[in-house]
Amino acid sequence: MQNRFATTDGDAFRLFIHYRLKGGQTIKDYYDEKKRLGSLADLKERHIISGLTDGVPPDVELALAGLSFTSSSEWLAAAQRQTAAANVDFSTACPTKRM
Repeated sequence: MQNRFATTDGDAFRLFIHYRLKGGQTIKDYYDEKKRLGSLADLKERHIISGLTDGVPPDVELALAGLSFTSSSEWLAAAQRQTAAANVDFSTACPTKRM
């Protein structure tokens, strides 16, 4: 269950770090929720951008890894292009990332 009402910056930061793209979720929905959590955690834009890439499937993460973004909206546009070009299927949840 997702906690949409984080009560402290620490809670929001923890949720931001661990938030992953879920099965059936669009890249835009993922982006909106992860950006919201980053804002609640009072993160700077550059940290939000980095965190966005950390929650996507490995093939998308790899494609975005070599790119540089100055805004989260640039990240979203690139992620949408990548997922459309690769015809990525998000019907299953993103695998658990290594810690």
